[in-house]
Amino acid sequence: MSRSPSGFPAGPNRHRGPGAAACGGLPASGCGGALTAPPAAADVLRCCAPLQRAAQSSAEGRSSRGAWLSAKNREWKFAVTAGIDEINIRQWEEGDVASRARYLQTLRQTDADRARELLEKTLAQESARDRVTLLGALRTRLSPSDETLLQNLLTSDRSKEVRTLAARLLSALPQSAFAQRMQTRLHDCITTEKKLFRTHWVAAPPQSFPANAAQDGIEEKPPGGIRVGERAWWLRQITARTPLGWWTAHTGMTPMELVLWAAKTEWKDALLQGLAEAVTLQDTDPDWIHAIINADVLTPQEAAELIGGLDGKEQREAWLKLTSSAPSLTWWLRLVMKAPFTWDTAFWLAVEKKLIAHLHTDAAQYDYELRNLLPELACRIPMTATSIPTPWPTGTKHWPSFEDAAHRFQQTLERRSRLRQMLNSKLEMTS
Repeated sequence: MSRSPSGFPAGPNRHRGPGAAACGGLPASGCGGALTAPPAAADVLRCCAPLQRAAQSSAEGRSSRGAWLSAKNREWKFAVTAGIDEINIRQWEEGDVASRARYLQTLRQTDADRARELLEKTLAQESARDRVTLLGALRTRLSPSDETLLQNLLTSDRSKEVRTLAARLLSALPQSAFAQRMQTRLHDCITTEKKLFRTHWVAAPPQSFPANAAQDGIEEKPPGGIRVGERAWWLRQITARTPLGWWTAHTGMTPMELVLWAAKTEWKDALLQGLAEAVTLQDTDPDWIHAIINADVLTPQEAAELIGGLDGKEQREAWLKLTSSAPSLTWWLRLVMKAPFTWDTAFWLAVEKKLIAHLHTDAAQYDYELRNLLPELACRIPMTATSIPTPWPTGTKHWPSFEDAAHRFQQTLERRSRLRQMLNSKLEMTS
């Protein structure tokens, strides 16, 4: 079940009555507020407006009063999440592991300590696979208060997967004892040397397996599926578990400079793979995300998950760059259409160019998913670009199989245009 930020169920059943049903028939397009709508759009909007204001007011009231009470008395902290308990407690007590993990993630947003306490009480009763799923909820608002639990799991849990995840979460806590040990190990691997009267940074893995490294989840032998030498494997693991802030503080280089430097070293694969693993977990700034995406060491799925952390222009550029490594255009479209950023005309024209190029290929003939995506794609086009004709390849041999989908695409654009005109007229009448 999808949930609103306040913890209440989102979607058409959130409010009862005809207004709610009408709202469910008016999906947002995600492009600058443009909507697709049935003919009675004006009546729908009038129904939705008071419901939205009421829900927002109620949520704001609960949040502000709960926060005020919590600040006055620690024992009143429950007030912050009272609404979550009333609605979601059965999700935690009776749901499957995915539902319980979502509950913990929601609770972590408002009461991270309480969520951790619930997790501690249940972990011993869960299977290894479920422990990994539930433990992943700690990524939300990870803090030093989580260190004790994570350290205990690292040293005592029976599952290798759980211990590995605990180590990765600890690495995202720069002040944890674990992170400090990792920084000490990496400090001995990243040193300087003078060459031609200039000082250069050099990388060199440990000569022997580091003492006590196994207790911190460092494996001495690489897994069978990874073809890498032992020393490179040690360096990669240490790099992946060291807080990224250490690199800039230790070397004085920017993230982009560090990635470019790493790519020129003898141990570039170990360093870049380790940095990529660190970026995918740690709460990093856009500079690190931008640098590692441009290093081309991430899988398309990993890159897609990170792109959202970039700023607007860099995010659009990264999405377009991802098309070169994506498994298919349709896979890429499905992700970029759901990405929460605003499309501008230039971005749409770039997407359109790739779409039309794909429709000229033989592979498009059997791309049934793309036909279903086209009408939805029309909802992401910015209003400034809806009047620009799409150069459909009507002369290709398999165009007839796409003609109906293109027609529905055009109908969606026309409905959006009519709705925009109607809304503008209403605004002019009321102004």
